[in-house]
Amino acid sequence: MLIPLFTVIHKLTAISHCIVGGVIGVGVASVGTDGVQWGWSGVSQVFATWAIAPGIAGCFGAIVFTLARFAVLERKHSVKYALYSLPIWFGITAGCLTMLIVWKGSKFILVLLSSTRTDLQPQHHLSISTTGPLARQ
Repeated sequence: MLIPLFTVIHKLTAISHCIVGGVIGVGVASVGTDGVQWGWSGVSQVFATWAIAPGIAGCFGAIVFTLARFAVLERKHSVKYALYSLPIWFGITAGCLTMLIVWKGSKFILVLLSSTRTDLQPQHHLSISTTGPLARQ
C-alpha cells in the first residue's frame, strides 16, 4: 500500500525497501521475531548495502566529475575537448560493464557450456500466439 500511496502524493519511494520490509513484516507476523535471521547471514547484509552502496556510488561519482571537470569543463574550448573525450568515457563505461558481465555472468555460462545435465540446457521451443484480426477462428 505504501508504493501506490507515495505515487499518488508524488513522493519518492524505493521499491526494494518496500519489498524487503514487507517480507520481514510477514515473517515477523507469521513466526515472530525469532523466525527472522537478523544477523549478518540474514537481513543485516541487506541493511548494510543500503548504507554502503550510496557512499561507494558517491565516491565514484565524485571521481568521474572531478576528471570531467579538469579534462573538459575548465578548458578553453570545452566543447572540442568534450567531443574528443567522449570515446574515452564510453570505452571506460563499456569496459566496466563488460568486466561485470564476465565476472558475474561467467559462472552461469560455464555451467551451461560444461554441463551434461539436461535441465540446464536451453530449450528451443517457440511459442507464438496471435490475437485480434490475425487470430485464426
